Amino acid sequence: MKKFLTPKKILLAFILCSGIYFIGIPLGFVPFWWIQPNYWEFRKLCKINDLPNSEEKYNKILGYFGLKLGDKYVFLKNTTYKNSIVLRAYTDLKDNNEVFSMDNIANIEFSPSWIVYYPQIFGNEGNMDFRINWKTSVECRYFKRDLLFRSK
Repeated sequence: MKKFLTPKKILLAFILCSGIYFIGIPLGFVPFWWIQPNYWEFRKLCKINDLPNSEEKYNKILGYFGLKLGDKYVFLKNTTYKNSIVLRAYTDLKDNNEVFSMDNIANIEFSPSWIVYYPQIFGNEGNMDFRINWKTSVECRYFKRDLLFRSK
C-alpha cells in the first residue's frame, strides 16, 4: 500500500504555506482577520452608525463614553475598548443648551478604529528611505463593502 502523505510532502506543504504567509504580510495581505475575536466586536461597533437616528442609537454611542441622553455635554475623548479598539465620537449640538437630548443633537458620528499589529512597508524610492510600521489602524470604511453585501 502506497502512502499518500509522506513526510517530504508535509514539509513541502508547510514551507509553501509559510512562504505565502510571510510574503503576504508585508504586502498588506493579512489572512484570517475573521478568526480574531476583536474582528467580530469591531464589526458590531461599525454597524451602530447604520442605525436610524433614535434614542437607542444615541444611548448606545454615548454609553461607550459613560454618558446617556439627559447628561450635561462634555467633550467626548477617545476611549480604548477591549485593548485594541479605539472609539471616537463627534457630536454637533443645535443649541447652546449643553445637554445631550434628542432635540438638541444635530448629528452624531461614531468612529471606531481597530489597531492591528502587522508590518506595513512605507518608503520613497528616490532617496531609498524605507520604513516598516508595525501598528496599523483599520477603520469601518474598509469593511463597508463587506457590511453591505452581508447585512445579517
